[in-house]
Amino acid sequence: AQPALELLRQCVKYGGWYDLKELTFRHIEDCCFVAAMGPPGGGRNFIPPRFARHFRIVGVAEAENDVLLRIFGNLMDWFLSTSQGLPQSFLRE
Repeated sequence: AQPALELLRQCVKYGGWYDLKELTFRHIEDCCFVAAMGPPGGGRNFIPPRFARHFRIVGVAEAENDVLLRIFGNLMDWFLSTSQGLPQSFLRE
């Protein structure tokens, strides 16, 4: 069992959880849950379907290094040339 996931599931489904000491329901308002994970294995556990059904699951394939360098290189070139006022000699050609 994964008690932390059960508490989160209760919060997502019911909008909070019961405080067993005070015997009151604790409402959680204006909260957005965002999660990320790697594939199960190597010490990582799966997420139970009972919890996962509350989320939109998106799978993203890992990009090659050349693609990442091109994407982030272009972003950095644009950022450094437009917002920092650095000389063109500093930028990659």
